Amino acid sequence: NGISTLDIIHAQRHILGTQALNSPYKIIAADVNASGSVSSLDLVLMRSVVLQSSTTFPNNALWTFANSNYVFPDAMNPFPYESTRAYSSADNQADQNFVGIKLGDVNNSWDPSVAKSFSNESISFYIEDITATQGQEIIVPVKVNGFNSISGYQFTVNWNPAVLELNSVSNNELAAFYNLTQKENGAISGLWSTESMNGASLQDGSAIMYLHFTANGQSGNYCNISVSSSMTQAEAYNANLEVLDVVTIGGTVSIENSTSASAINNEGYSMEQNVPNPFENTTEIKYSVPTDQSVKFEIYNYLGQKVLIHTAKAKAGKNNFLWNTKDDHLKPVSAGTYYLKMIANDYSRAIKMIVIE
Repeated sequence: NGISTLDIIHAQRHILGTQALNSPYKIIAADVNASGSVSSLDLVLMRSVVLQSSTTFPNNALWTFANSNYVFPDAMNPFPYESTRAYSSADNQADQNFVGIKLGDVNNSWDPSVAKSFSNESISFYIEDITATQGQEIIVPVKVNGFNSISGYQFTVNWNPAVLELNSVSNNELAAFYNLTQKENGAISGLWSTESMNGASLQDGSAIMYLHFTANGQSGNYCNISVSSSMTQAEAYNANLEVLDVVTIGGTVSIENSTSASAINNEGYSMEQNVPNPFENTTEIKYSVPTDQSVKFEIYNYLGQKVLIHTAKAKAGKNNFLWNTKDDHLKPVSAGTYYLKMIANDYSRAIKMIVIE
C-alpha cells in the first residue's frame, strides 16, 4: 500500500530537523492524524499500519486532498491548506483538480511512476537449524549478515503454530517494534529504524531478535521458521535511504525423542545430512540401524504436504538411500525446501534438504 518503515525514517528525520521533507505534500502525508503538524504520535500511528496492527489512520482516513491551484504561503509549514473548492454558480468549470495525498506514504511510493532508489548492496536475515524435545522451551535467534550503515528494516516471521508455541520476543542489539496479534496463527511482524543519519552497523552473525518458543509438536515433527513478506513486506534501507536487496534464509526446528541424539546413535540408529545439499538431481542419505529391519522415509515440502513415502529393507549397520527428486507419482518436484523424516521402530529424525534448478 506504499506505506513502509522508509516513510517512518523520512518523517523521523523531519521531526528531528536532520533532513527536512522537501515538499508540502510530503509533510501533509506525514501528518497522518491531521493534527496540523508532524509529531512522534504520527510515527506511532505509521508503525501500527506497517505492522498491520491497524489498517487505517484516525477517523478511518487513508487519503487527503488539496486544491491543485492552492499556493502554500510557507511550503515548509503547509497547515492549514485548502482541501475544498468553492463555486458561486453552477456553470461548467474546467481544470477543477485536486492533489491526492496518501497518508503515511511520505515518499509517494504507491505511485509506480515515481522512481525508487535501490542499492547494489544486500542484507541477509537468517535462522539456524535447532533440535528440541517435546515440551522443551527453546530460544531461536534471528541473525544478520551485511548489516552495514542500516537505517531501518521490516519483515514478517512465520512458523507452524501446531508445532511451536511462541511465548515472547526479545531484542538483542536493537530496540524494534512487533505486532504479536497473529502469533496464534504462526506469524508476527517487526520493524526497526534509527534516528542516526549514519545508520547502524552490526557484526555478521549478530542476533537482532530472539523468538522464545515451547516445542509442542510430537517426536519426529519439524517446523520451518522463515523470514517473509506475508504480513509486512521484507525490506531494508541504508543510510542514504536506498532500498537494499533482502536475502532471507529460514531454519528448521526438529523435535526428537527425549533421548539425546548421541544416545540414539550409540544404540545403533542414526541418519546423516544428505550429500550434496543443495542438490539438483540426486542426493544420498546415509543411515544406520542396529539390526535387519524395515525403515520408512517420508519426504514433505515446505507446506507440510507429503510428496514421497519410501520403505527400505535395511541391513544391520550402515545403509544408504538415494532420492532422485521425484514424488510418489514419479514426477520431478519443483525447486525448494524439503524435509526428510526417517522412522525405524521408536527412532525418528528429520533433516532439511534443498532442491535447486
